[in-house]
Amino acid sequence: MEEGVQVVIQGSLDSARDDAIGGWVLSANQNSDILAILVDQENPRIRLCQHIRPNDPKAKGFYFDGIGPETFLRLLLGAAWIVAVELGEDYTSEKLERDGDVDPRLLSAINSTLLDKGNAIDVASFFRSSAMDCIASYVGAVATPDILISRLEKTIGFEPWKLCLAEPVPENTDTSTSYFEIPVGTISRDTSTIVGKMGHLFLFEGTNFLLNQYNETGSQRKHFKRWQSTLKRRKSIADKFSAQFIQVIIPEKTTVLKDLFPLPIDAPTYSLRHIRTYTSNLDYVFDMLPDILAHSNLPGFYRKTDSHFSCRGCETVANMILARLRLEPFPPVVMGGTRIFRGDLGRRFPGLVETLDIPNEALLSTHKPIEIRRYLPPSGGHEGINVVWQNPNAPIDKTVVAFSNSFFDVGDYPHQISWWLARYFKEFHFVWSRNVDEKYIEAVGPDILIAQTIERFLPMIPES
Repeated sequence: MEEGVQVVIQGSLDSARDDAIGGWVLSANQNSDILAILVDQENPRIRLCQHIRPNDPKAKGFYFDGIGPETFLRLLLGAAWIVAVELGEDYTSEKLERDGDVDPRLLSAINSTLLDKGNAIDVASFFRSSAMDCIASYVGAVATPDILISRLEKTIGFEPWKLCLAEPVPENTDTSTSYFEIPVGTISRDTSTIVGKMGHLFLFEGTNFLLNQYNETGSQRKHFKRWQSTLKRRKSIADKFSAQFIQVIIPEKTTVLKDLFPLPIDAPTYSLRHIRTYTSNLDYVFDMLPDILAHSNLPGFYRKTDSHFSCRGCETVANMILARLRLEPFPPVVMGGTRIFRGDLGRRFPGLVETLDIPNEALLSTHKPIEIRRYLPPSGGHEGINVVWQNPNAPIDKTVVAFSNSFFDVGDYPHQISWWLARYFKEFHFVWSRNVDEKYIEAVGPDILIAQTIERFLPMIPES
């Protein structure tokens, strides 16, 4: 291999959904450029790793989209794999792509090592084993090569209950999902998820080590005092541009449904307990735990196979936010149908899905927003995603900017808070960011500024 390029062997593939796969690589030098390579004879891909894990600056994420059924199958059978290289000073990120094509000099430097399967097997063993586990789970643990590629139509996808069908589902069949018992306390292969009671899945380990946050650690107390100054700084920014400000703190599903969690925990986390100490005098901080605990239908408030809210839960939370902003709530919406979803935690187990009640779109047609902008970072990461809606028929004639995360999300589905708020306000901006961007606020001039975080992210103090 040419000098200036070395193989990275630490990493994992941790997601395989729809037509995309993603994961992480570790580098001893957090400033070096890391290149992830999907080695597939039919469709090789090279992607710069850019998204950085908040709790480990040496971990950089990669994301490949547009993956076809054939590539998924080759990954499953070991005929395709993923490797990563660390680039020295001779190869910077500026040299990686030219007009969408990989720099031929870089390909020449890595070709002999990466595209020779005999050499790449050992290099990519960690990647490939993780890929095999993930893809096998995604296609319903099908591990035999007798599934012909011709059967893997894009219209079929990789949903296990469809891959295993001999014939289509008969007409007039009940469309609800069937539930299968998994022992409480079962932990997913990647240790991210644990099975709780009444069919609920919960975060277990994961990248944020959530369980550790329920243990008292006095050394962390001074850490949370920094939140106080961060929040006051955000309030001053809002005041500067004459915007109403609210900081929303969403509790963990584990905290709210602790009685359904399979292990005893002292909830809420020490993070949430201590931040209350330092923000109790700030009326613009909305700790949602008391309001959510007071809700009468908690088992249906959160999704069972997901760490996020159901559609009805999102509607309720959106109205809670409106009430805290001293605005009129939106009239109750009739749930007029159902849809099958696979949750972020359910993906860790083969075939786990759930049926969600969804709103009757006809009742909301007069308030349907128009999406005028959708920016997705080229790195494939979440941080920096920006979606903007305008809604001339909205009941609330205000412009809102929300710096938030997956609980708001891009508003494609009613189990995302953005879906609801985009129907409430004349203009709604979603920015996936833990930080508040003063320049963005100045450019938009919102009436309301929302900053949102989740309980498990509280130990990571935003920069702004």
